[in-house]
Amino acid sequence: MGSYPYSVTDGIISAKNRARGGLTGKFGFLQHTATIIWGNSGGPLINEKGEVVGVNSQIAFATAPDGSQVLQQQINFSLEPKITERLINEVLNNNGRVKRSYIGLEVAQAYKVDGENYTLQDEAAKIYGVIPGSNAYSYMGSKIGYFITKVNGVATRNVEEVLGEFEKIAPNGKVGLEIKSPSGAIENINFTAGTLRNIELEAIAGYVLTQIPGVTLNTSYGQVAFDYNEGGNQYTKKEEEKKFYQNKRGDGAYEKTYYVLCGGIYNENNPNMWKVLTLTQLGAAIKLSSLSGVFDYYLSDAKDPSAQAQLYRQYLSGESTIIKSTIYY
Repeated sequence: MGSYPYSVTDGIISAKNRARGGLTGKFGFLQHTATIIWGNSGGPLINEKGEVVGVNSQIAFATAPDGSQVLQQQINFSLEPKITERLINEVLNNNGRVKRSYIGLEVAQAYKVDGENYTLQDEAAKIYGVIPGSNAYSYMGSKIGYFITKVNGVATRNVEEVLGEFEKIAPNGKVGLEIKSPSGAIENINFTAGTLRNIELEAIAGYVLTQIPGVTLNTSYGQVAFDYNEGGNQYTKKEEEKKFYQNKRGDGAYEKTYYVLCGGIYNENNPNMWKVLTLTQLGAAIKLSSLSGVFDYYLSDAKDPSAQAQLYRQYLSGESTIIKSTIYY
């Protein structure tokens, strides 16, 4: 994207293993001062010996007082070589796929929200749930409420660092967790991870979706659908608006059935929504989005095809005043 290809600039490495925001590519970045711009992504970062030491990936911006975005030319990011090599080898050797482990934990940190202020509620990454049927279930099912302080011997201070260490665990690899009880007692738990496949993504999708009060998965439609049958409240995109479903059946209960059309994070300026045809796809979208603490669904009324699709937001904490930055792994 320029008139001067194959240009070289020099710089210094400012930091290793930087974490970045966004839905993907969160960990393992070299921060450096060699100038990169649009179009350099995927190109090599080389050392003085001509050796490739990273893959140029991102540039940093700052928000100016007037709200505009300012390019920070001395802050640039390249994916570290060990991660790059692992990904390339997996793609070459696994028919184009990167394989991940599956542990079966819901790990999060919660924040209390008051206007623009976020107050951290959890001192470290906390085990909020264990997915039934997973490798972790028999070992960790009684450890809900404990904090994860180390993963395979590496100290972890927050949920992002736990995710970074989980990403290093190979399918069927060793999982060693140091956990701390609410009273401060330290325990060590060891077990073997599984492999993330379609069935595990389906388990994640079902686990998260059915945490909405009154929701039951409905597998009779050939696509992702659920029954909403409590007549309770469900938050719409605007928190102050609530929908009360009143389709009364003969038994006095309330019920509606919905198709899930797509899911992700809806933002008017930068929507990240994925089309959902299967529970596998829904589970993948949830894994990508859950660190935000919310998950958005576009739903349609299964009994009324002419009805306009509606956007609904699930707070993973169950409360709109608590944002629970979550990983399902």
